[in-house]
Amino acid sequence: MNGTIPWQAVLPEISRTARYRDAYSTAPVTCPNYTAGLVAQSAGSAISDSYSTGAVNGKNMTGGLAGAVGAGGLVQDCYSTGTVAGTQYFGGAGASSGSRTGP
Repeated sequence: MNGTIPWQAVLPEISRTARYRDAYSTAPVTCPNYTAGLVAQSAGSAISDSYSTGAVNGKNMTGGLAGAVGAGGLVQDCYSTGTVAGTQYFGGAGASSGSRTGP
C-alpha cells in the first residue's frame, strides 16, 4: 500500500468498541503519518492474536503492527516481523500508546 491520505494500514482507523482477533497482514505499507502493518490508529479498541509481516515505512507514528493506540487500548499476543523505518515515534510492534504495562 502506498498512501496519500493522512494515515495508512490494512485497518486505517478503528473505534473504541472494535475488537479484532486473528487478524493479519503481509502487505508492505508506505505513508507519511500513522502508518502501520495492521492498524494505523486505534482509539481504545482491542487487538489480540494478530500479526504483521510486511515492511512499514513512514515518518511520524509508524509501527510494524500499530501506529498509535489510544488510552484504554489493548494489544495482546500480537507481533510484527517486518522492518520498520520512521523518523519520529516509530517502533517494531507499535509507535505510540496511550497506556502501557510491563517494561
